Amino acid sequence: MSHVEVLGPVTREVSQLATLPMWAVVVPLIGAFLAGLSRKVEKLRNVVVVATTAVTLGIVLAMYGPVVQGIHIHGYFYKGIEFTIKGILAAGFKVDPVSLLIAVVTSFLWLVSSIYAISYMSHKHARTRFAVFLLLALSVDLGVLLAKDWFSLFVFFEMLGIFSTMLVIHEETKEALDAAKLYLSFCIIGGLILLAGVVMLYSYTGVIDIQPMADLIEKTIPAATRYIIAALMIIGFGAKAGIFFLHVWLPEAYQVAPTPANALSGVMTKVGAYGILRTVHTLYAPAEGISTATLTNLGYGLVLIGALTMIGGAINAMLSSNCKRMLAYSSVSQMGYIIFGLGCAAYLAQEGAMGMAGSLYHIINHALFKGALFLCVGAVYFRTHELDMRKLGGLWRNMPITALVCLAAVFGITGMPFFNGYVSKTLLHHSIIEAWEHSGNSMFLFAEIILMLSAFSAWIYGMKMWIMVFAGKRPEKYKSVKPEPILMRIPLITLATCIVFIGLRPNFLLEKLVGPALAFFGYETSSHAYRVLYNVHVSEGIRSTIPILYDPRTLSFFNSEVLHNLLSGGMTVLCGGALFILGFRFGWFKLENRTPEGLSVKNWYLALARTLRFALRSFAILRWKVHLGIRSYILSAERTTDEVALKMALAISDEKVPLEKLRLIESGAIKLIEAPENLTEEEIFWLRKAMIRVDEILAEEKEKTRIELGKALKLAARMEEIIIEERSRAEKGLRRFMPFVKTMEEKLTEEKFEPVFEKTMEEYRKLRFGYRSITKGALHKFFVWLRRMIIAATIVLSEERFGTVEEAVYSALDVADTRRMIRSFTRDIYLNVSLYVLIFIAFSLCLFYVQ
Repeated sequence: MSHVEVLGPVTREVSQLATLPMWAVVVPLIGAFLAGLSRKVEKLRNVVVVATTAVTLGIVLAMYGPVVQGIHIHGYFYKGIEFTIKGILAAGFKVDPVSLLIAVVTSFLWLVSSIYAISYMSHKHARTRFAVFLLLALSVDLGVLLAKDWFSLFVFFEMLGIFSTMLVIHEETKEALDAAKLYLSFCIIGGLILLAGVVMLYSYTGVIDIQPMADLIEKTIPAATRYIIAALMIIGFGAKAGIFFLHVWLPEAYQVAPTPANALSGVMTKVGAYGILRTVHTLYAPAEGISTATLTNLGYGLVLIGALTMIGGAINAMLSSNCKRMLAYSSVSQMGYIIFGLGCAAYLAQEGAMGMAGSLYHIINHALFKGALFLCVGAVYFRTHELDMRKLGGLWRNMPITALVCLAAVFGITGMPFFNGYVSKTLLHHSIIEAWEHSGNSMFLFAEIILMLSAFSAWIYGMKMWIMVFAGKRPEKYKSVKPEPILMRIPLITLATCIVFIGLRPNFLLEKLVGPALAFFGYETSSHAYRVLYNVHVSEGIRSTIPILYDPRTLSFFNSEVLHNLLSGGMTVLCGGALFILGFRFGWFKLENRTPEGLSVKNWYLALARTLRFALRSFAILRWKVHLGIRSYILSAERTTDEVALKMALAISDEKVPLEKLRLIESGAIKLIEAPENLTEEEIFWLRKAMIRVDEILAEEKEKTRIELGKALKLAARMEEIIIEERSRAEKGLRRFMPFVKTMEEKLTEEKFEPVFEKTMEEYRKLRFGYRSITKGALHKFFVWLRRMIIAATIVLSEERFGTVEEAVYSALDVADTRRMIRSFTRDIYLNVSLYVLIFIAFSLCLFYVQ
């Protein structure tokens, strides 16, 4: 339909289809109300929640035709949806392929998580409250994505922070309360910073709608102010997205929130990424004849932020042993990929289609595989009540479907070929190569190295969790663990199917969702990147011809670009696997509890808070000292009593006095200093009343202090009694135990245990030596060597996880021999792995230079 002229978006005057985005926001509100009414009927409430999310998904999917494909109405062709609420600051909803793409993923994940929550929340308290706020959060989340103007977006953005806080606080433990407080603080502060940027934008341009306005911004806003506005909005949205240095709330909140809420956080954080996308790529979208210097500089900054977020989150994920905490840091790292792609797209301006496609694709992929990972961890916790991966193991025997889904999700997050993460990471890899070739800036080469290291890290922490939870030896107490319930199994299988389908059909989403969204960012449609991603000039047939896993035109796997992509994926598997083995062997994954406080971003925030608190206390002390100085001055001047000092004490006390009375006290105090003879009777009355009130406050405080002191003295006396009692018990136990110890020593001496033991060990060694001298055949040596190699490999892979399990199976002599073999065996592994890594790096560099 590209040859048909588009008249505009569908409005309410044209068709009732324009009301669809409004209903997408309103239906969850109605569902939340009905869920609250049905709180006494468990099954009815669950049906209401699932039905509401299903209807919402249906409404969002119904917008696909008008928004992506366009629609003929009364002989005219319309594309997009716009709905304005009359009389409310021209607020409303506007849907284009970008907002629709994220709305579809959000609604789909909400439906999956709602089904999962039926089983998971069945033994939790306050289930109705959880259901209500789950639907309220869906409503405002879609409100952010479908909002037409910046102010409406801000309102929905703040409401999302409030409603999702209720999901974080659900367990009502001290940890949950602390995490919710931290999360809400970041949401509110981030929202206020965002509002400051929106207000500045509106004050200069007079435009509040979310639309491209690069030309208007260039004409009306000074250069420095443009960057200030963009920075304020990026920080505001970044606090919700979890970019590094603003991510500290994320691991705390994920660790305590119920698993269905964790899975949804994979799409709720995308609200922050969506806001950054709109800020940079909609406001400053490249246009004909408009300078792209601001957009390019913003892109450069986003690349740096994305690289830091990627590697910072990955390092923390590798060092985490709590499953949810590890996945939280993983979300930070994966958000870095999205920001990274947005930065590459902005830096290349009209040539940046590849970076934008990679970011949009990764938004979908991350929501799917991170949702699957959280739901798998939740299924394990539902049956074992344990999140520490070091205390788990061997659960694939009990929960095979959960293990397979988790493995598929891990392969997705690592970027392994044939799984969904491979597609978006390949596009992001191409985008950074394009930026490097375009600019020749070595910073982009460094960013490519960070991208590869983050991919290696994803393999490490993903496989680490899977092996420690599902593989290896199963603890005795988990041998009777039951499989996951059927209502958990359905969402898990659904997400795994999506992960594999996208991995096998990488061009499907480029054709249906990602490609159409590129048209709204002002990219040059004749550029090579745009044409292979989504050729708008093709009316029928294949629009997306980029060879990712195979060439879409020939279905061949032997295209040079496909082989290059597969080589990159293979390097990720090889290098990530090698680092994974080394990490287990040398105990790198045990560093969580020994992380220096100076490297913790959370500790930096706490130090800042302590500094501010100290400054405020110092100011209060200074103010009180000034007050005492004034009082001393008044008394030394022999003024009439000390009403002035008492007035100042009253002003800073908790007594609530009407404002006009305080003004009388203030006026009387001034007159008392300057001209006491001019005091009115009312001023004298209120000055005396102030003095009486302060005397009462002082008397109350003295009484409170006396009572507290009495309590403290009683407590100290009781503690002293307890210490004396416990000391007496310990002495009695020791007196009973010492005779027993002496008796044991006498028996050991009489039986001469040590000489007998030494003689037995000597005979055993002789027997072992004779056995070895007899069996020296070549075949036997080969089998002995093979056995020791297997033992060595097992210990290298599992010594960190399973401790000294081999000592229970083999003799002490075998263990000593095997440990000697480990040293030589691991040296060979390191040399071989290093050689393979060098070969592949050299080969990859050759490919880069050839192309």
